[in-house]
Amino acid sequence: VAVDSCTQTTWSYAPVHPASYEAHGSGCNGTAWTPTLTRSQEWSLPWLGDTLSATIDHLPLSTAVLVTGLSDLMAGSTPLPFDLGPSGMHLCWLRTSVEDVRLVVGSGGSATVQMAVPALPALLGVQFFQQAMAFDPGANPMGAVVSNSVVGVLGSR
Repeated sequence: VAVDSCTQTTWSYAPVHPASYEAHGSGCNGTAWTPTLTRSQEWSLPWLGDTLSATIDHLPLSTAVLVTGLSDLMAGSTPLPFDLGPSGMHLCWLRTSVEDVRLVVGSGGSATVQMAVPALPALLGVQFFQQAMAFDPGANPMGAVVSNSVVGVLGSR
């Protein structure tokens, strides 16, 4: 915020196209609580040409698979959210389509992933969704649980 002393006009400075990365849907309980997917730092956002840093906590084996998609309504011809219960993951739901999958390995029950955001103006305003699957052998017959999902929007400063 700035004030022009001559005209007594107040100016507010903010991005025209803000980036965001917010909680979207719930995960399911495992042996180390429910895995959580969040920004690693409060200032870490998906800005074009920058790096988004996300952390997955409550990982029994400090390892997860991070799924990124462009829809929370459909994964191919399958409606979302998709009930993972029939595959042995009771009360777990897949909440994003699957366009990108990456293995994330950490330590001490947590793992952090750095994701480069391309500096392509055509991506401005694109909405994406992420969710992590944590390996948790004692949680259910499938040996895995899912984190909360997040919704992000690519922004420009």
